[in-house]
Order: sequence, then structure tokens, then C-alpha cells
Amino acid sequence: MKKIKFIISISIVLLFFSTIVWIAIRGYYLNKYSKYTIGHTKRIYYTGKGLQKVEYSYWVDGKEYEGSDPYHDEVVPNGRYWIKFSSKIPDRSELLYDVIVPDNIKIPDGGIDKLPSGETPKFDSLFRKM
Repeated sequence: MKKIKFIISISIVLLFFSTIVWIAIRGYYLNKYSKYTIGHTKRIYYTGKGLQKVEYSYWVDGKEYEGSDPYHDEVVPNGRYWIKFSSKIPDRSELLYDVIVPDNIKIPDGGIDKLPSGETPKFDSLFRKM
């Protein structure tokens, strides 16, 4: 019986640490291989824990991706925003909520390496999903 409890305990600890490592790797890839594209906010909703989030979608190389981030008062439903995504893992992304992108701006399918001049995201939007 003690041996089974020990194995279960070790399994839980390993699962916990592997999850932490996976999250850290994905955050690393987002910051190391970051590119930018334009996304559209789809809806604002509440999670089961009562947190307010915004859901968004974006396209990279002809494939649609979806993401969600904590809601900020600045976010407009059906708005166009810059999305920071990893060029290595495109489904890893974050919404840069502080700059609404005008309709006249178009970008290539693979995204762009830097935001157009004058558009600098806020510090907390760059690092909130690590």
C-alpha cells in the first residue's frame, strides 16, 4: 500500500513539474520567436471562476488560430488588434489590447517581425502570459 501511494505521489509531482516546464517553454518560444499579425476579438465572456476574458482569432500562413486573454476595459468586441505570436508555435499568442489596428493596414500571411513605428505595446501586455 505504501508503495502505491509513493508511486501516485511521484506521478503527481512529475505531472506538475512537466506542466510548469511546458508552460515555460511555450512562453520562451513566444518571446524568442515573436511575430505580429492582426486578430479580431470575437467575444467577451466569464469563465467558471468568474474571470472576464476576451476571445480572439487570427490567421497565420492560411490557418486560423484562436486564443483568449484576460479582459481589459480597452478591448472592443469585433475590434482589430495586434496579436503577438510565436513563429515556431503559432497557436501560442497574446492580444496586444492597447492598439486598435485601422482597417487600411494589411500584413503578409506569415506576419511581420516588428510593429509599425509608433505602436508600442504596454509592458504588461508583453509579459502577462508567461
